[in-house]
Amino acid sequence: WTQVSLPFEDTLYDIDFDSPTHGYLVGARGAFAETNDGGQTWEARSFSNLDAEEEVTYRFQVVSFKDGEGWVLGKPTLMLHTKDAGKTWERIPLSPKLPGEPTS
Repeated sequence: WTQVSLPFEDTLYDIDFDSPTHGYLVGARGAFAETNDGGQTWEARSFSNLDAEEEVTYRFQVVSFKDGEGWVLGKPTLMLHTKDAGKTWERIPLSPKLPGEPTS
């Protein structure tokens, strides 16, 4: 293991790669970062469909990627989807009144 620098100090919850070099990690207070060098360096990212003030209220818990398609799940109830390896993200409407956890 090698320690790497991250662009924030918030708690991290998940990490996923869609290639040996490209991946994302997610965490508390809107923590969202991307790597293009296999995790040696990370750059903070934001979602264009969430304003900065709103984004820090989310705890992004799960990130999942395969073949350029990705999903991010968070609390309060939030689901984001990309089909272009994270270049653009779509917010999927979910009701906070749905039972259960979005990750179960």
